[in-house]
Amino acid sequence: MRIKCRVDDSFPKMVEDWVHRRADLKLSRFADVIQEVSVTVQDVNGPRGGIDVQCIIRVKMGRAPLVIIREMAESPGKAIIRAFDRAARTVARQSRRQTDSFEPGRLRDLASQSN
Repeated sequence: MRIKCRVDDSFPKMVEDWVHRRADLKLSRFADVIQEVSVTVQDVNGPRGGIDVQCIIRVKMGRAPLVIIREMAESPGKAIIRAFDRAARTVARQSRRQTDSFEPGRLRDLASQSN
């Protein structure tokens, strides 16, 4: 699982470390199905304050559609945590769908129910 990270220069260097740690914590169990994780953390409207830190996560998986999560918060830590929580749930759901659709026993059961 490759992790690409882009963080605004206005944030401390440790924000990039938070991204890598959170990615390992939340997505490492899906490493066999995830090809690449791209994370962008940016301050949308500069130093004015407010809920303006945006974290965008793009997860590229095998045959599943691209997972894109966008989360806004008042701090980079909160945006990263919320975005990775949502990304993990979405990736779990997508990988479960892929597994269910290719399970031969399940297809056989569905075919016998329609007869």
